[in-house]
Amino acid sequence: MIKKVFPNRRSFVKLSKNYSVIPVSIEVGVKFDPVLSLYSMRQPCFAFERDGKSIFGQAEEIVASDQGESPFSIISKLLEGNIAPSSLTGFSGGIVGYLGYDSARPELKMEWKEPDPVSLPYALFLRVSRFYETSRGKLKAVYCARVDDEPKKVYSRAIEEAESMLELPEPKPPKEPRFSEVSVNVKKAEYLKMVAEAKSCISRGEIRQAIISRRLSCRSSDPLSYFFKLRRLNPCPYIFYLQTGGRVILGSSPENFLTVHGNFAESRPVASTRRRGTNPVEDRKLEQELRNSPKERSEHAMLLGECVAEFKSVCSRVIVRERLRVKKFPFFQHLVSRITGKTEDKFNLLKATFPSATIAGVPKRRAMEVIDEIEPDARGVYAGSFGYVSNSGSLDMGIIVRSILINGGKAFVPVGAGIVSQSVPEAEYQETFFKSRAQLLALGADQDDMKWISEL
Repeated sequence: MIKKVFPNRRSFVKLSKNYSVIPVSIEVGVKFDPVLSLYSMRQPCFAFERDGKSIFGQAEEIVASDQGESPFSIISKLLEGNIAPSSLTGFSGGIVGYLGYDSARPELKMEWKEPDPVSLPYALFLRVSRFYETSRGKLKAVYCARVDDEPKKVYSRAIEEAESMLELPEPKPPKEPRFSEVSVNVKKAEYLKMVAEAKSCISRGEIRQAIISRRLSCRSSDPLSYFFKLRRLNPCPYIFYLQTGGRVILGSSPENFLTVHGNFAESRPVASTRRRGTNPVEDRKLEQELRNSPKERSEHAMLLGECVAEFKSVCSRVIVRERLRVKKFPFFQHLVSRITGKTEDKFNLLKATFPSATIAGVPKRRAMEVIDEIEPDARGVYAGSFGYVSNSGSLDMGIIVRSILINGGKAFVPVGAGIVSQSVPEAEYQETFFKSRAQLLALGADQDDMKWISEL
């Protein structure tokens, strides 16, 4: 077996003069998908995939946020004193986890909403110092060495740790999920009324747009089987999984919320939707509908404007580098834009932009209040963000949509649609159904199930 070790001893000693944490990795070739090894790992465990490159593994510490704590402060404290080089790997150890939508309430001085039937922590972080990285038939075992002793001895111990991590059992394929005990928190007739209420708020000038959501649920059996099936059915830029006990969050999201490397910040707002066609002709027709629709273009431009304004409140040299481009994903095609800027404080930028306007509305705070008034339950985790903040200072987070949330033996599928003055309630309802399809298929639903679920 050919192994590549990085960095070498000499480079490690040199780096130890400037950094307190240095990732040491050993890379080997593999013939199977190493992420399947999650089946043999103790909890808490996680996986995070960005554009086909995965990190996964176990964590040594869990930190959850409750209503009285700022999750942004928690992240900052957890990383305090850890400084890793940014050039060695995209993720240099640090924090993996999520910020739930409702964790923004303390910063926005909004009251907490009840009930929250899913009852997952508002924010949850895993401290990670050893993990795996995989892409294109290669596996890296990464051990983040803390330089608190003689660097050469620390390096030798790090190599031993990374070597021991390579003894992964060859994983078994996941079981086929079973689908049962389906229910919804908002039925079709109720959702149509909710859309009408949102449109009334818009006509009165309270808001210009809001995302109104509903939630399906079913019995949960094997969360990892859902994850691997969703990963196969709906490969998207962000794929994520986190499990601690019976609490699980997983998803396959098309939307980048925020990426920061050094002082370079980027966000790719996704808004306005058409499903994929059943054949190339229909697919192109739907693409042209999306591309040329005054409603969809104006809605996207409105949300983009909100995101740009938030960037400008914290960043300098803010530029919209792409605007209203059609991007295609397995189940949907969306209008996507790209914003960049320079920031000296990633946590202030994170606070200023969270949650994304694309999953709340315009103006954001008032739209969130309207959502509280219209939706029957708290959102909890849904519409927040999942990703990592690295010891190197890098941050990468995707939006928690196309997701499955699991707690108490139940799997929840939250879905929403953006409502504007031109919205047709029936069409918005159908959009929420289409946005649930990949997750329902991952949960084991078949085409017959889809027919009756589409009218729930």
